[in-house]
Amino acid sequence: MAGTLNRTYRLNRRSDQFWVFLLLFFSGNPISFVSGIEYLRLAVSVGLFAYTFVDRKAKYFVPTAKWFYGLVCVIFLLQIYHLSYFSYPAAVNILSKWFLGLFVIRKVGVNFRITYLKVMYFISIMSFIGMFFSILGYYPGVSVNEDKYLTIFFHNIHNTNNASFRNSGMFWEPGAFQGYLIMVPLLFIDNLALLWRRYRKHCLVLLAALLSTFSTTGYIAFAVILFYYVAMKLKSKFARILLVPVLFLALLYAYTSLDFLGEKIDKQIERATSGNVTVDRLGSAILDWHYIKKNPITGNGLADITRYEDHLMYKELIGGFSNGFTDVVAKFGIIFIIVYFVLIYKNLPFRPMDKLFFCCMIVLLLQGEYFMDYPLFAALPFIVINTQDISVSINRKYRFK
Repeated sequence: MAGTLNRTYRLNRRSDQFWVFLLLFFSGNPISFVSGIEYLRLAVSVGLFAYTFVDRKAKYFVPTAKWFYGLVCVIFLLQIYHLSYFSYPAAVNILSKWFLGLFVIRKVGVNFRITYLKVMYFISIMSFIGMFFSILGYYPGVSVNEDKYLTIFFHNIHNTNNASFRNSGMFWEPGAFQGYLIMVPLLFIDNLALLWRRYRKHCLVLLAALLSTFSTTGYIAFAVILFYYVAMKLKSKFARILLVPVLFLALLYAYTSLDFLGEKIDKQIERATSGNVTVDRLGSAILDWHYIKKNPITGNGLADITRYEDHLMYKELIGGFSNGFTDVVAKFGIIFIIVYFVLIYKNLPFRPMDKLFFCCMIVLLLQGEYFMDYPLFAALPFIVINTQDISVSINRKYRFK
């Protein structure tokens, strides 16, 4: 999609950084969950939608977006006809979130992945400042109850009862932070080596932030990316032969020795096979499969009364379910998720193997959190990437035709 825009860009534009930060704020900052903020987001989305008709510099409603939103509207119409209840406020809410992602990604254009890297770097640094104060026993931000504190930048949700200093960044939990961190290497999957050479300081800070989340999904995702790079990207055949088994053994050791990896996964498998409804990734996937089979084409909608129609007795537990991939399939149907990944695959300007890997990694990240409930992941089919951007000096003007 690099050829869809014919403009002059500057890599370090403050306006781009503002838009990307706004996108990430509405992609899971706990302040955006505060009552009343959703009306602000809706107003922002409506205003930006109106702005698209007067902004002649960027093309927002590209064919990919028309296909995507057209399909969503068809699914909503089928749900209105087929399901016993349809939540119009929930539909407006999700569409306003998703449109915000579309707007920002198209507005920032080919600058997006470099700008995203820089904004995540800034967020990571701020998260370390928040963690530092937390370790000292001072919790910056506004207290919303006895163990949670909210700010825009700092380690904004801290559980003082279990003294767990897992890094949430500016998001609702560490598992969410890791997903947005992992997006950085995925956006540069076509040239990770050059990313490391040009932005080594940024990469080290982002890696430290990822490690500080102690997220099972984050550690697994990073290991898969590392393994993919060694096995598929290294030019030296000797290095591949040497490093692949070493890396495999290191990953195996980490899996068996870190209790939030192997032990946690084994416990989830044990609970899931017990036959009871369980609040974890595997248990929620099993429950979601029931609803995927029930309405595979139209999905079960966004309202709990239809989404969990046969398990309303577990409503208090449902809020803790966390398999974002099976959740979105259960809500919108199989056709939706297929079209979503087909559009991502066709839109990315990478080699076929890198495209496929990118899509597989999105599936993996969705196992951990409800990322599709937020703007960034829903806007991935519309992303604009120029594969030469990382080769351009930071403050140099350049034109893409």
